[in-house]
Amino acid sequence: MKAGTSTRQQRVEGLIKEIVSQALARGDTHHPLLTSLITISAVEVSPDLRHAKVYFSPLGGRGDIKELATALNDEARYFSAVLGRQMHTKYTPRLRFVYDDAFDEASRMDDLIRRANSKPIGVDEEE
Repeated sequence: MKAGTSTRQQRVEGLIKEIVSQALARGDTHHPLLTSLITISAVEVSPDLRHAKVYFSPLGGRGDIKELATALNDEARYFSAVLGRQMHTKYTPRLRFVYDDAFDEASRMDDLIRRANSKPIGVDEEE
């Protein structure tokens, strides 16, 4: 359990992640950019369950992240409507889509470690 996150928040986060992922996989959106494969990596819901930050990452290459974020945020009302029909909560959270750069950061760290491990130990470069 994340620090400061209630069990109810976690259940709502999981439900939002599942419903939005399914809507994207079905191609239900009205925006042409959202036909590509997009992964919903995480969701953070506010304690009052009225706002949710949805983290996404495109599969198979970066593409134009700003355009993709704009397209997802343009369709946020559509996703909220889908959530409202499938979730049984007092409020339907207002969604905001944010690019998840964790995969980029992990790749960068992996590259740094690989480069550090490829240098011979104890050998001076000037010799």
